[in-house]
Amino acid sequence: MRKKILLNILRDYKQIGLLFKFLHDGENWRVMISSFQNCVVAILIILSCSSSLVYANADSGQQTAASVYKLDWRVRLSGGRVIESSPTIADLNGDGKREIIIGTTGQSESSSWGRPTRLEAYTSNGERLWVIDSEGPIKSAPSVGQVCDASGNKQLAVVVSVGDSDPINRGEGNYNGGVFAYAASTGQLLWSFFTRDDWPNGVGDGYADGVYSTPVIGDIDQDGNNEIAFGAWDRWFYVLKCDGSKLWDFNNADTYWSSPALADLNKDGYLEIIVGADITNWPGHGNGGFLEIFDHTGEILVRNWYDKVIWSSPAVGDLDGDGWLEIVAGTGRIGDPTNGHEVRIWDHNGNLLHELNTNGENFSSPALADLDADGDLEIVIASAPRIEGSGGRIYAWHHDGKLVDGFPSQEYDPMLSSPTIGDVDGDGVLEILFAQGWSVFVMSASAEEKSSLNANYTAVGSPAIGDLDGDGKVEITIGGSQYGDADWGYLYVWTAGVVDTEVMPWPMFHHDAQHTGRYPSPPKLDVMPTSLYIMHQYGSGNVKRTTLSIQNIGDDSFDWKASASNSAVTVSPASGTVSTSMQSTVTITTTNIITGTYNLGNIHITGTIGGSSVEGSPVDIPVTLYVGSVERVYLPLVLRNTP
Repeated sequence: MRKKILLNILRDYKQIGLLFKFLHDGENWRVMISSFQNCVVAILIILSCSSSLVYANADSGQQTAASVYKLDWRVRLSGGRVIESSPTIADLNGDGKREIIIGTTGQSESSSWGRPTRLEAYTSNGERLWVIDSEGPIKSAPSVGQVCDASGNKQLAVVVSVGDSDPINRGEGNYNGGVFAYAASTGQLLWSFFTRDDWPNGVGDGYADGVYSTPVIGDIDQDGNNEIAFGAWDRWFYVLKCDGSKLWDFNNADTYWSSPALADLNKDGYLEIIVGADITNWPGHGNGGFLEIFDHTGEILVRNWYDKVIWSSPAVGDLDGDGWLEIVAGTGRIGDPTNGHEVRIWDHNGNLLHELNTNGENFSSPALADLDADGDLEIVIASAPRIEGSGGRIYAWHHDGKLVDGFPSQEYDPMLSSPTIGDVDGDGVLEILFAQGWSVFVMSASAEEKSSLNANYTAVGSPAIGDLDGDGKVEITIGGSQYGDADWGYLYVWTAGVVDTEVMPWPMFHHDAQHTGRYPSPPKLDVMPTSLYIMHQYGSGNVKRTTLSIQNIGDDSFDWKASASNSAVTVSPASGTVSTSMQSTVTITTTNIITGTYNLGNIHITGTIGGSSVEGSPVDIPVTLYVGSVERVYLPLVLRNTP
């Protein structure tokens, strides 16, 4: 008879405890637990049962003998506890394997701030690649992307924000907040940018204010160099050039917690910046927050006020497959604990589409993925109620705002962790991962808790998932600390014991190592116009020309080819690689064609990647030629009546 055991390990800052819940087909179990400082031994005495003993080793993170997860390695960091910082995984040194980057605070177990604040990078097998002293505590996720050094040379870098809520958590020392770039392979400082000294109330205290927002890296203005964007606690939003100098900034009049997303919302070829913000005593409105959208020059395209803060970091994706991007973010409250319990969906113009209710405010940032393989995207987020007696839940909705079957999940403690999504056990179905309490939980796409991995201390950030060492197995990593040694930060890595094709639609905080917050759309062929009707003045020449626009309305790039069924029609160029759009000239030979209207067949256009058709391929563009008398009217047309 199949036995099922569900083991939940519940711990808090002050005590260690175990709660065992058994589902055993009606059979009786007796549990004896011996709890020690660094390990837990559970002795299960089975009454009236002939099955073999199944045990849980809380230190290793294994839940049952059949578990697919095992603790691969853990390492004590050289800085204080990891609190909100989420690990980022990326190949830092070009060896084909991915490293892990994590930031620490200076906080110890007693909540004092006597420990070093560090940014640390580790190889896939747990060896330290480099470590640097940071200017202050790191509460953000390190970003990885190409920037410029002081000489203007491009190189891969780790870009990280530094700071905490001033001055409450400065503790034993003062620091300057800002954003710093380090060479990815060595940790050498490339440049630093310090924010304004604004706290408190615009007076300043002699130190640049902190940055909680995770910097996003991307070529916003399409000049060939990446920019870096982030909001700060000095009440300003910044966009930096690739060398760390300021490109432009914006005075929000209140703080930023939200991390910006990058996406071409209006299809103009440039990236827009989408971010949430706070506002206090906004004239005509009062306390609340904004959804803000900037274009690449800093012009405000959208600044929608709400009576709720937006600490959640926006996620952007084409939820419904209509070719246009939507924006999703959670809301929080100011004052009233019953306010700010929504997740909101906006269209690409910032118009509100849906308001989805949760049981608490949503500091967590949403993740996007096609959970049910139906071709559109679902939205996943964690709630963090402040109402006594309410627990946090994982929520998942379809693009139209309907809850996914099984959601919301069972209650947990209030959660700040932002979910990540991927197939981590190799069953071909996506799982949702999040940190809560002392564990990383693995949840099915129907809200069933599949496993929990013991992180030995409070974990707040988002787990990162991916194949670090190229062995075809998925690793799961989180930062935190270690019970009994909680004056220091720790980094944990588990390996799934199965081979996986690495289906990872949202593998880390804000989607990717650049933290764009953007769910990539598959490459998709689109051609404009969809048909050609060409008018040619009889006797005016032997050729007539027009143009076609070959477009990729998805991400990445693909190869395309065009051929005409009629020899009188030629296309130049007739092939190429398109990432956004390119023009092709259509030439029609009109020699010996008399007046009339002619069907010249189709122009057949295909788009492929590695020989496989992309979405929208093939496209047939019908060509019609009119030869005769062509009258032209030039506008504007001005008529005047004579008296």
